[in-house]
Amino acid sequence: MRVARGLSAILLLVACGCDSGGFGLNKVKDLLEPKPLQLDAEQVMLTQAQVDCGVRADLWEAPISSGERMVARLTEKGRAAKFTDDVVISSAFAKPVTQVRGQFNLAVFELVHIKDEPGAKLVEARVGVYVNHSCFNGALPMMGVRRGDFTPDAPATFRFVEEGGWHLDRIVH
Repeated sequence: MRVARGLSAILLLVACGCDSGGFGLNKVKDLLEPKPLQLDAEQVMLTQAQVDCGVRADLWEAPISSGERMVARLTEKGRAAKFTDDVVISSAFAKPVTQVRGQFNLAVFELVHIKDEPGAKLVEARVGVYVNHSCFNGALPMMGVRRGDFTPDAPATFRFVEEGGWHLDRIVH
């Protein structure tokens, strides 16, 4: 019993030490989640149910065939919800995608990797974007960039700088 308690205490100390004052998941959440951030032309993924709801809510038109893909043209109501591009449904992506621009709250789902740079940190994280509309109950997954292209399975990359405390410098593409 004593050994079990001792091991538990050691594990607790190790776990606390991993994130105490360090730059980890909690710090990234503290920097990205509390206040809206300006997003400029970030790609988000939708479910088919969200696309269908967007059609019913007149955010975009019903998808029509356009070559090897389907496109749902954005409406004025969609633009008012801060979408900035048509919804594209294609075999290139597992889910329908569209673009957002404006002030949005984010949700950090997973911290993937942190790379230290002089006075900065590059953080790869899976994040979601909250869109203020009843068609979107949770955060829409934001696509990251790999080799210059938005990719559904790539985490987003954020650059944080330390100038009197850590703050977001930019989203890296």
